[in-house]
Amino acid sequence: MKRKILLVLLVICITLTFTPLSGYAEEGKLNLSTNELTLGLAYYDLDDKVCEFEEDSVYVNDDVEITFAESADPNIATVEYYEDEVDIYGKAPGTTEVTITGSNGLKGIVTVHVIAPEITVYKFNSKGNEVAVDSIYHDSFNPEKDTTYLHLEGLVTSVESEDESIVTVKIEDYDIWDGVIYSFEFIPKGVGTTNIVVKDFFGNEKKIPVEFTEKGLDEIKYMPYMSYSLANSWVFDKSEIMEVSLAESEDENITEDVLKTAEISVKGTDVDITGIKGKRERENGVYNGWYRFEVELGRTAKWKEIFQVTLTIGKASFTKDVIVKRYIDSSKLKTSVNDVVWNGKYRKPAITVKYKTTTFKKGVDYNCWYDDNKNVGKATVCVYNADMSPYSFYKEFNFKINPKGTTLSKLVKAKKAITVKWKKQSTKMSKSRITGYQIQLATNSKFTKNKKTVTVSGYSKVSKKITGLKAKKTYYVRIRTYKTVNGKKYYSSWSKSKNAKTL
Repeated sequence: MKRKILLVLLVICITLTFTPLSGYAEEGKLNLSTNELTLGLAYYDLDDKVCEFEEDSVYVNDDVEITFAESADPNIATVEYYEDEVDIYGKAPGTTEVTITGSNGLKGIVTVHVIAPEITVYKFNSKGNEVAVDSIYHDSFNPEKDTTYLHLEGLVTSVESEDESIVTVKIEDYDIWDGVIYSFEFIPKGVGTTNIVVKDFFGNEKKIPVEFTEKGLDEIKYMPYMSYSLANSWVFDKSEIMEVSLAESEDENITEDVLKTAEISVKGTDVDITGIKGKRERENGVYNGWYRFEVELGRTAKWKEIFQVTLTIGKASFTKDVIVKRYIDSSKLKTSVNDVVWNGKYRKPAITVKYKTTTFKKGVDYNCWYDDNKNVGKATVCVYNADMSPYSFYKEFNFKINPKGTTLSKLVKAKKAITVKWKKQSTKMSKSRITGYQIQLATNSKFTKNKKTVTVSGYSKVSKKITGLKAKKTYYVRIRTYKTVNGKKYYSSWSKSKNAKTL
């Protein structure tokens, strides 16, 4: 009897000991899948003054339903909720909190950061790498170090000079489809200091201080207006002749007579210059605007040999190292790139470039550019040799931009049927990026048994009843989006699966 009493007392003590700890773990807080979200840009069309941000979901880990969810600032983020899921939609840049209440009376808070792209101004350095530009200064125009062509990132809508008597700007790349400015050229006009002001869709601005000196002004009439190609393609089997190409400009200062005053010199080991001559370049009998110089060496150059070439026109001059290159057939160049998901931005996935057993380095061995790399479909990467690479090559290859996927929201079981419901898509984004949906069902989680695939056309659809199933059978379901481009379908990845048992 005493043993039983002691046992009961022991159980009571254990209960009193652990009950407060359990209550403390649950007290005042709902158990959420995450307490912080960051939503970036999803879609924009600034011509139509439309800018949409990403959306994401938060789930309750406890076996409770959500009874209420509210955003502290609906101008930054809004919410929709059902069962154990809260969908949070970004509306404008900023930070807010979403409060979620569960059926057990507990609450949870999710901090939501809605992020807009920052304004970034940059140029490419001699190695082909992007370098941020915080100020512009010129007292000598060395095209290898100073550039008049600047690139932009962010939803830029305006680029202006505060004082056009010192510097003016010219918009170079404006996307008429979405209203964003991607690059501009600054044109020096006089001595002094001013700012180039860059503004974005949200009213943010970035000022780039500009300073020009008297010495720099003396050289303006030459280098900023001149296109040039200084022996970049000097290939091993033709290295007895070095070619330097210049172009006449629309500016009246850059004429054929001015180009004839150009002086070219070459430095290297045991180099004997036998002649330098210039000629106007013609194609099919028509002058194409280029003036080409040929520098004849007294011997054959060796592969990987480096020369210094100096070009002087008036007061402007610059020197560049030139390496003797060996040609690589594009079929012998191994390249690879991964497919990406559409996000409304120009996609530039990392690439791999190999030749035999050597992996090339970007900016050192190769440079690259991308084309058709914004919308869902087939995008292109072009790789070509860097200036100081000992190889000469050019190759184009492709990757896919697949549509953004969706998630299942609910499965409603019926007699030999299941109604599949999925997350409502953003109309603006979906209309241009999604053609429809593909639903897949199977009787096992690996989707290998009794598999059935159903295609649903139309981006605005949010549910589909699938009939002809077996009675009282558990089916696993998943969904993905697709977009048809030029007759070819591009698919998103499959969503997480849900399962339901038919009646």
